[in-house]
Amino acid sequence: MAPLGSIEHEILIEIAKVSLENLRVTLTTIPGCWKSGSIVWMLANSFPTLNGFVLRGCSQKTGDSLTRFCQDRHLSELLVRVEKPFERWIRRRAGYTIPTSKAQTLLADLTSEGFVTIFLEPASPCADLFSLTTVCDVRSEKADIEVVGPGFDASDILRSDIKPHERFEITLENRAERSQDREFQLRRTYLINSEGYRASVRRRLIKIGARLRNPSFPDDLMQPNATAATLDALLQNATRYLRESGQTVLLDHAEEYKPIPRGLLDEFLLQILRLSRAVSKWTSIGAHFHLRAVSYPASDSFCGTFFRQANMTLKRSRISLYLRNRSYEIRSFQSPHRKLLIRITSLVLSPCAT
Repeated sequence: MAPLGSIEHEILIEIAKVSLENLRVTLTTIPGCWKSGSIVWMLANSFPTLNGFVLRGCSQKTGDSLTRFCQDRHLSELLVRVEKPFERWIRRRAGYTIPTSKAQTLLADLTSEGFVTIFLEPASPCADLFSLTTVCDVRSEKADIEVVGPGFDASDILRSDIKPHERFEITLENRAERSQDREFQLRRTYLINSEGYRASVRRRLIKIGARLRNPSFPDDLMQPNATAATLDALLQNATRYLRESGQTVLLDHAEEYKPIPRGLLDEFLLQILRLSRAVSKWTSIGAHFHLRAVSYPASDSFCGTFFRQANMTLKRSRISLYLRNRSYEIRSFQSPHRKLLIRITSLVLSPCAT
């Protein structure tokens, strides 16, 4: 008997072919797949996403589709993301690239372990200029934002690997109804000092080194009992990799954190408000979204980005937000204006049948 909430059928979804016309049908084929659901929802609603596939199973059709996709785009690598249906927490990490020649072997292994695999156009988190997460309360028209800087990754915040470099409190003041107004009331509540920033750079390099050695389970190499020699070796390997691959944005900003420009914060908030309006439009036509216990980790108290409505209760804990009724989590997508410079978020939804 299959585990409760498992998916046994083959899945082959080419993300670029999802539209508003076939979105509902597409979502019914991936129940409980919140990452996959968010990506196809975002694309269908004209938000910027990376193209690729949502897959389960290794048929000839799947192999041919992957081969065509990579050849048409002259890709030698694919970005890997994974999820288990109806499970918010999985120990296995993704967000790394693999050679296209290894994609079908990895897909077979992940399918055998009960995972749904997402292969996307390659994008390196080591090239991000800023990564942001936020908690939004539309009812009170306020948002808290956390930021990490050059060469860091959204997962550094979302998985509590590194504390944020900046925190802000934003007052939205009904900007959702005035989309052309780019001004927001902003108050910085935290700015990391030089010593703390250099410590975070060291931690980031150790994490990159661990992911180079064991991309799916880097935590195994970063345990509290890891020796200084082990950590130093990871750091040196990461430094060498970044230099040899030309991804030196972290190394170029290793000594001092320069705060995020106001213009990028405004762009981030405008995308959040755009998402809010898109979700409101869907709920107004009878679509229902349900998100179970949310546990996308973030530093100390934040957990992705959420829109709270009047009929929803919210509880904060150290690494989780638990929500009932209608709720929305934001995850990363690329800015259409600054590719790989600012990673802002996409929507994670679990659609229920109407």
